[in-house]
Amino acid sequence: MRLVFKLGESNFRGMIEGKSFFVDKSLFIKEVIEEGSEVVLITRPRRFGKSLNFSMLKYFFDIKEDSRELFEDLKISREKESLKHMNKYPVVDMTLKDVTGSSWGNTKDVLRVKMGKIYEKFKDDVWDCLTDKQKKIYTSIEEEEASEAHLIESLLSLTEYLEKRYGKKVVVLIDEYDAAMMNMYGREGYEECVDFFRQFYGNALKGNDSLHKALMTGIMRVAEEGMLSGLNNVTVYTLLSERFSKHFGFLEEEIEDVLKEEGLSLEETKKYYNGYKFGNNLIYNPWSITNLLHQKDYSTYWINTGLGAKNLIMDSLPSHNDVVGKYLEKLIEGGSVISEIPEGISLQNLRRDEESFWSLMLYSGYLTKEEKLHEMPSKYSLKIPNEEVKSFYMWILKELSREVSSKNIMELLIENKSNEFEEKLNEAILKGISYYDNSELFYHGLMYAMSKTLNDYEVLSNVESGNGRPDIMIEGKEEGIIIEIKRAKSDLKKSSKEAIEQIKEKRYWERLGKEVKEVKLVRLSFKSKEAKILVEDIAIS
Repeated sequence: MRLVFKLGESNFRGMIEGKSFFVDKSLFIKEVIEEGSEVVLITRPRRFGKSLNFSMLKYFFDIKEDSRELFEDLKISREKESLKHMNKYPVVDMTLKDVTGSSWGNTKDVLRVKMGKIYEKFKDDVWDCLTDKQKKIYTSIEEEEASEAHLIESLLSLTEYLEKRYGKKVVVLIDEYDAAMMNMYGREGYEECVDFFRQFYGNALKGNDSLHKALMTGIMRVAEEGMLSGLNNVTVYTLLSERFSKHFGFLEEEIEDVLKEEGLSLEETKKYYNGYKFGNNLIYNPWSITNLLHQKDYSTYWINTGLGAKNLIMDSLPSHNDVVGKYLEKLIEGGSVISEIPEGISLQNLRRDEESFWSLMLYSGYLTKEEKLHEMPSKYSLKIPNEEVKSFYMWILKELSREVSSKNIMELLIENKSNEFEEKLNEAILKGISYYDNSELFYHGLMYAMSKTLNDYEVLSNVESGNGRPDIMIEGKEEGIIIEIKRAKSDLKKSSKEAIEQIKEKRYWERLGKEVKEVKLVRLSFKSKEAKILVEDIAIS
């Protein structure tokens, strides 16, 4: 029978009964059962199987389900101790991925609707167990009219009602617990949002005698003051943790047969969609793999989905221009960046703390762990995982160059219009670049980005050539460009002339191909928001 490749399916029953392509992650259930912590937070990038895994947990544990047929052909069916927990607990499952809005008031209204639907679902189960006062509050939540105080208490109250009804402690599943806070970051009302969820989660998950186990997923541990620190019963497993590392995303042995059956290259698939390192396991992006199997085309699937983390990255990126200048090109060319990676991220520090920025890039899937360098503090080397994610960084480069000028001003250099090049560059700098974006690293990154927009030219950065390392080397079919960038201490013109002589002395063009007969020596000197360009053409043999 031909496999069905369903896109975006996160309902476990639908996957099994629909005979869809399904990678058996059911031993995740066994690990959850054996996990001793009362509250568990698992962080992974978006679209790495969090919602589907939580749906699987819901069907396995839910006392209102008979799930034997759903699991009979899966690995968990051979785990006798685990099966003792099947359909034994009331389950409250909720996803907060769509609890977003343009303001905190709007976001809170969306949450009211969410809790109203959950309360409606359980009304027939618990109604007869409620006092008159509880019925009144229950009705207000169901009809989406609850006060903020009752909304804060709503999850806690529901677990208490369910335990009373079934005589069993409750399993709570919260998918994308951080979505609302990520959406509210940078907006008025962010602090109120954080404070609300601090109480919402704290009431339901700390000291709740009706709770059997709670599991939460999200992209990261939000480290705002008191958000989870008040939960002394929570254990966090990030993508750096070994535990649960095999259960989110695909292992190679899980997909190599289906790739072969569908006539797809394992090596090509690996290049585009592999490379994530969760714990000690190399992981393929499951969203991209499913799309590949469906469309039979190597394209950018995951990178074009979702906003949350990407919006945070793009919001905080302008505050890290030095980071862009120093590392962006290095990462694109296969290099790595070294940073301390804390377990949690303070969203309020994203714009001013480099470690928080790199942690966001890691936890959201735009970088991956290469290796751990130091235990305390936790320091890692990070790299781009694959070609699909690399396209995101190339897009950043294009956006950076586009911000400088709508016209590719690098072409003016090739056309021997150095005066116009200097004029256009200074014009763009004055219009679009902050006064504080004046480090050498920033200008290096800027020129590299502009150079990468040239067609039919190879662009290299900081490679050995001659008796040194030119900042940027651009090689065409018959001509080359050598660019040196320096921050001038005093006179811009004098600085440029001295640098041209240095380029000649060190013969930076030696690495260029034999076909290259002419080289432009370019010196970019800058001071504050003014740049000076000096160009000299030389013939080489």
